Amino acid sequence: MKIKNVVFDIGMVLIDFHWAKTMRELGICEEAIEHLGVHMIGHPLWNEMDLGVMAEDYIREQFKQISPQYAKEIDLFLGNMEHVVTDYPKSREWLQGLKERGYRVYLLSNYPERMFLMHSKNYSFLPYTDGRVVSYECHMIKPDPGIYQLLCEKYDLLPGECVFLDDREENVFAARKLGFYGICVHNQEQAIAQLEQLLKEKGDF
Repeated sequence: MKIKNVVFDIGMVLIDFHWAKTMRELGICEEAIEHLGVHMIGHPLWNEMDLGVMAEDYIREQFKQISPQYAKEIDLFLGNMEHVVTDYPKSREWLQGLKERGYRVYLLSNYPERMFLMHSKNYSFLPYTDGRVVSYECHMIKPDPGIYQLLCEKYDLLPGECVFLDDREENVFAARKLGFYGICVHNQEQAIAQLEQLLKEKGDF
């Protein structure tokens, strides 16, 4: 079956989520950065923000209860999220090229509402997408099979005609179980090369 659709995760695939760099720029000390990397960024409550069910203010207070010694740093960081992400250099060119070759391009991402609305207006690659499913909109997060199925239902896609790119192996595995082709992204150069090889193997150009 010919691949017709390329489905991208956003964070660490098309954009760099450089939270530690942002914390340093805000003057947060290394000890706090290391702690918050585990107890905030890496905490299950961060996924709850992606899910979009609990209010972000409530989750913020939960983080502050977990790490009361860093309450000010948590407020400072979460209050300055505008520049915590940056497009990877080749993202716009990559998606534009796929569109010009006739592929349809979709986004499938775990992302909190406030941050997505704040960040997406600056995505240079957004004009080259045909649609998206974002976790906060549907209250499901990858690797829940339902979010992949929703994408297919929303845009009338066949999984066997889709390749999905994500930086988390568990998310790629979930897509493969549903019949997608899958590529785990370690860096953008590797992902571009692996996608091109897959498209070549499928005889698509």
